[in-house]
Amino acid sequence: MSEINSKLAAQAELNNSMRPDSIEAEGRVRFLNDSVIFDGVVSSGDTVALLSPLPKGCLIDPARSMVVVDTALSGGTAADVGVEGVADNIASAVDLGTVGSVAGQGALITAQAGNVKLTLTNGTPDNGDTIRVSIAYYVR
Repeated sequence: MSEINSKLAAQAELNNSMRPDSIEAEGRVRFLNDSVIFDGVVSSGDTVALLSPLPKGCLIDPARSMVVVDTALSGGTAADVGVEGVADNIASAVDLGTVGSVAGQGALITAQAGNVKLTLTNGTPDNGDTIRVSIAYYVR
């Protein structure tokens, strides 16, 4: 299995920083927005590091988090988004072959490890295929 970095994860690694700044809205709610440009090498079972690390102890709000597909990927391509070693606790079985946005589901998640990952559960994206991910979280 292989893992690639999203744009923000690669930028943070290159700049040797913890994480890029987030956009603060509605008081203490923050949104980290990231995009993934697939390199044509990843396939089902592979992961993409996203938006990591979030602050330890923050509360991730799956209902306000989403995956956005502007251009449909190859048919049957699907993914999960999760944190803390649970592949799908933010969003599960997101169809990347359908244009639109898909909100996450479930109760608030307390981030311990803080690393958010997208796991391809089906299909192989083409080189240059792009999706966007927005994670909403609350700091205390």
